[in-house]
Amino acid sequence: MVSSDPLLLGVNVYVENPIFKHQVDPGSDGPGNGTGNGAFYGSGPNRLDLWLTHQLNLEGHRVSRVYVQELISSQMVTVNGTPRKAKTSLRAGDQVVAQLANPLPVNPRLKPASIPLSILFEDDHLLVLNKPQGLTVHPGAGTRQQTTLIEGVLAHVGAAMWDEFSAEDQDLESLKNQTERPSTNPMESLRPGIVHRLDRDTSGVMVVAKTRFAHQDLSEQFRNKSQITRDYIALGYGVLKAPVVHESWLSRDPHYRIRYCSKPAKETGSRWSQSTFSPLAVFGNRLTLMQVSLKTGRTHQIRIHGKDLGVPLVGDRLYGGRQIFVDERLSTLVAALPGQMLHAFRLGFVHPKTGNPLLFMAEYPEAFKHLVENLSAFRTA
Repeated sequence: MVSSDPLLLGVNVYVENPIFKHQVDPGSDGPGNGTGNGAFYGSGPNRLDLWLTHQLNLEGHRVSRVYVQELISSQMVTVNGTPRKAKTSLRAGDQVVAQLANPLPVNPRLKPASIPLSILFEDDHLLVLNKPQGLTVHPGAGTRQQTTLIEGVLAHVGAAMWDEFSAEDQDLESLKNQTERPSTNPMESLRPGIVHRLDRDTSGVMVVAKTRFAHQDLSEQFRNKSQITRDYIALGYGVLKAPVVHESWLSRDPHYRIRYCSKPAKETGSRWSQSTFSPLAVFGNRLTLMQVSLKTGRTHQIRIHGKDLGVPLVGDRLYGGRQIFVDERLSTLVAALPGQMLHAFRLGFVHPKTGNPLLFMAEYPEAFKHLVENLSAFRTA
């Protein structure tokens, strides 16, 4: 649905959702330049994040600008069909489309909560954990009331970490301009210490920074990639006969925005990605146990590249497609899986304070181990 309010200089807003569609009525009292008609001029309130936050709040959605910035940075908001940055200036006739994975939360804020944590290493600067399947790393558009990993970490570490990372609801540019806040992450207040993520249904080793200094250093290591080791174990539906290095450009699927798509050439909004897949074992000429090493760490990268190579991950309901198993026992095991068979088993980086190289390994989750053990009778290579 579209709003064509002339007082908004012809800027149209659509809010789409797999559950509902909602027309945002901008009204005539939006932020403006003092003309009283909500018109946008200059570089102020016509910023995409400010404007969209205001329009959603007019509709009764009590959301912060941080929440809207998260949607924008996740490419869930487009202007004239193209993902844009939060600071984009809107112009007359622009069409803004916002797709929300779930109903909007009311002022999402972190709530420290005690949950079981599998801690591999901890000191004053960082925490290394083995994240279980089914646990989301930080609050976002789809977490609703679920407790997240970072909320468990905050409860474990205590008030010192909360104070270290507490930040006002501010935009990316203001964070960049404050030397005492080195992070350039506009969602810092909802993901303190987070320098990388694993999908909710991906298990394995993760590092969380406990100080701003460690966060800045580790973030730089992940950006530069040269000092980072990231190895995964995956079970694919199909046969991979030899190691392969796979590259592609990833971007959000324009037709289904919670999914990403892979292209051989760069397109607007796409990001380069590279993964190395190496077969470890083949079962029944139908399944391949693989080690996957990452050069880059894009959202859903391994899952998408597995699909590209003809070995989509077993249990992946988003990219896996239809997976048929002749053996009834195997079909039952796969049907009961909590998610995709993907485990981050090894992570290496340099300690931000000491400069020493560190390497950590995480045990497979029980569901993964149980499935592989049952597959041993079908091994063919």
